[in-house]
Amino acid sequence: MILAQVALALLLAVIAIHVGKLLHDAVPSTVRTGVSSGVGTLSWLLFLPFSQVFGWLARAHGIGPSAWTILGATTVVAVLLVVPVLRPARAEPPARAPAEGGLVCQELVELVAGYLDKVLPAEQRAAMDEHLARCDGCTDYLEQIRLVVQALQRSAAAPSIPDA
Repeated sequence: MILAQVALALLLAVIAIHVGKLLHDAVPSTVRTGVSSGVGTLSWLLFLPFSQVFGWLARAHGIGPSAWTILGATTVVAVLLVVPVLRPARAEPPARAPAEGGLVCQELVELVAGYLDKVLPAEQRAAMDEHLARCDGCTDYLEQIRLVVQALQRSAAAPSIPDA
């Protein structure tokens, strides 16, 4: 029973990470937060009835039938994860097509350190500037990274208090 619960928790964590990545890549930045919030709410709406049924089974029929419920749920989730892996791979277009030689969001994320350090070649920097002008999500991401770098620089420059 405990192993099935641990397996189910791990599988759900893997699914959450995968779905989060898919959502980030597929949803425009203007609605990304709302969609993410909706998915989180939907997952709780699915979890609550399952947990209620599990509690009722455990109380009414003992741990045996409730353990089978967890094992069954773990099996279903595992099958749902394995089936897409076993399907033949197909060519997928980029999450968002770049505008005439521009960057997609994932490329920008990979280049952000060089952009902030001002070490990118001029053409890459121009492509990033063009992308940032039309993508609010990447603009927010860049600003968050910039703030983190500034905070780390301030903390490194702050005098440390010696141990007494």
